[in-house]
Amino acid sequence: MVLAKDSKLGQNTPYIEWNIYTEPMMINGEVWVLYPLVEHGVVRDVFGVVLNDSRNLIRTYLISSETEYYYEFKGKMSAALEQLGKPKTEQLSYNRGMMAKVRCTDEEICGIDEVVITVPRPRKFETFVPKNVAIVSHENPLECLNFHDCFDWNIGGGGDPKPKDHQYPCKKVSDKLNNPKVTPKINELKNNAKLNGEKGFKIKANGEPSAMIDGGEGSHSVNMGDMSGYEGVYHNHPVNGTPMFSVQDIEGFLYLALLQGVGNYGNAYSGMIGADHCPSCPGNYKYHHYIMQF
Repeated sequence: MVLAKDSKLGQNTPYIEWNIYTEPMMINGEVWVLYPLVEHGVVRDVFGVVLNDSRNLIRTYLISSETEYYYEFKGKMSAALEQLGKPKTEQLSYNRGMMAKVRCTDEEICGIDEVVITVPRPRKFETFVPKNVAIVSHENPLECLNFHDCFDWNIGGGGDPKPKDHQYPCKKVSDKLNNPKVTPKINELKNNAKLNGEKGFKIKANGEPSAMIDGGEGSHSVNMGDMSGYEGVYHNHPVNGTPMFSVQDIEGFLYLALLQGVGNYGNAYSGMIGADHCPSCPGNYKYHHYIMQF
């Protein structure tokens, strides 16, 4: 899934710098990757993305400053961010294995800019209460996972107090997907998931879907265009692709949430449908239907 250039954020809008990240860390069966949260050109916080041990739930956190090595990570990310902004091509080597390839100017040609921070020691992260939540279900996204089991409320210093009662997180999105204008398009994506190509559509706040957007035969992406005025997006992955949200899908979802404006981030949601060949399944396909809800 690709957002158009028209959807760029303002210069001073907080954003996740996806080109700077730690190597994946396995902690209690979960996969963690840390990124810098940047505002006004500086690293403001350390942002964590977690894939649970069952590989069916994505969570995001702000890492508490009381976590061991928090300032070490933040310092290295700040140094890497400064280097990424320099208009030249060179490689920098930092202690403990962090590598940086800095950005090029428009006139130069270079590879993908990235910084990977190696993590040689086991980590335990203290976190704030999640700032956004991705709830996904393999078979039916309208049957949400047990919300009581979604989080380990391991609150770090400065975190919000543990809530007394969890709220059911999926009702708002499930109501939108039961819209008779939206359901046929979801079924079209399900059928397309058996083929070699991606399609997608957008959904406005009033539930009105856009026309279906075709990525083309054999495509592994679909350009969704300008997302202004939309709060939901849906697409399929081709049968020869990975039936799970990609990094680009998650990045696009976070941008979509920011486009909703302050106080309305929770309106954003993103859906994906994939299919696998399955001789023992009805129709010889097993479908994977995921939803991310902010």
